[in-house]
Amino acid sequence: LRHPIESLEQIQRIIIFLKNLFENTSAEKAIQSDSYDFEETHLYLAKFVHLIDCKDSMVRFQAISEVQKTFYKSGIKRLHYITPSVVNAIYRLVQKLSEDKKTLEENKEPTETPSGPMESKLLVSKIFQFVYQSIDAIAQAYPELAIKLLLQGVLAMNTVIAPGSDAEEIGYQFASQALVIYQDELADTESKLKTITLIIGTFQQATFFSPDNFETLVTNAAQYCAKLLKRQDQCKALLMCTHMFWSQLLVKSP
Repeated sequence: LRHPIESLEQIQRIIIFLKNLFENTSAEKAIQSDSYDFEETHLYLAKFVHLIDCKDSMVRFQAISEVQKTFYKSGIKRLHYITPSVVNAIYRLVQKLSEDKKTLEENKEPTETPSGPMESKLLVSKIFQFVYQSIDAIAQAYPELAIKLLLQGVLAMNTVIAPGSDAEEIGYQFASQALVIYQDELADTESKLKTITLIIGTFQQATFFSPDNFETLVTNAAQYCAKLLKRQDQCKALLMCTHMFWSQLLVKSP
């Protein structure tokens, strides 16, 4: 497969073929027994997800989510490869929705696409709920990966969630869950420093949080920085954390 797949029917046929392949006991055992073959097979599957390029946004989301649902119960090892591709493909869809919205606003023309403004808002909400569930499925086994995908989601929301919007709650759920996984699942000292640095950098770029929610996230992050095992790591993390308290979200708050 080298060309974009635009037909939902074609995608469903490919999924059925792949599903039958993995349900074939002999073929499955052969793949599982060789770690190299297993990785190579699932890298091809990950590439297949990125070839899904349906013109209609709703159809495209249905096609991508169908891949995740098909392999959801096929084992955490397989989800390790599939989930990042599915999530990133959906984030690309979110970017496309944002670009379409900007184009319509610039042209000041009523939309004639199958998804109108209200449907687009509902689609975005549905998209992020699906993404959250997909990431949650791998959070315990692959906490660092889950945190990275959640933080990418926060950045993706910057383009589609306006400050003060009701949809802000979804972004807050992503950000707070990243902190929960960081605290509960990560044990390695080096990983904790790298991850809290990534969290701080993401929160600094977020523009849609309310002052109260942002202050809660910043305060929790600062507390986790102070709990790092090595004193030098605490100092580094807390110094980075101070920049968040100068965010426009807090400076403008009364």
